Amino acid sequence: MKILGINDTHDASACLIIDGKIIDAVQEERLARSKCLSSLPTLAIKYLLRKNKLESSDIDQVSVATKKMHHLNLWNINADFSINDWVTMQERYYFLRIIKKKIIKFKEIFPNYKPKFKLGYNLSKIPFKSSDEVVKKDYDRLKSLD
Repeated sequence: MKILGINDTHDASACLIIDGKIIDAVQEERLARSKCLSSLPTLAIKYLLRKNKLESSDIDQVSVATKKMHHLNLWNINADFSINDWVTMQERYYFLRIIKKKIIKFKEIFPNYKPKFKLGYNLSKIPFKSSDEVVKKDYDRLKSLD
């Protein structure tokens, strides 16, 4: 049995398991040359298949490590944010929301943010929101994409 394992959180990666033994594994960041990538690890999956001379049709099962994921991880801010961005996020977003109890949207703080890399998910269907801003209809909409 051939199983493709997928981790799509920050430090996205993929592994190949054949007959219960890990044969190969690779992190997306090694191939994309950017640390802490969050997304479907498309480069890692393609690499594992090519290196092990497999077609996607040869895979018997796919196992994904996450069921729900923080929206901002899907937007890849872990890899793209500078130290100044992290400080800005703490001071202008979380401090105001948590300490001052102000309603503020994440995209108001970073209105022009775009991921540096083409990611494995279609971001037009994923809201650019922190988990504090997400409402039930956002989760329901994402769930319907499964």
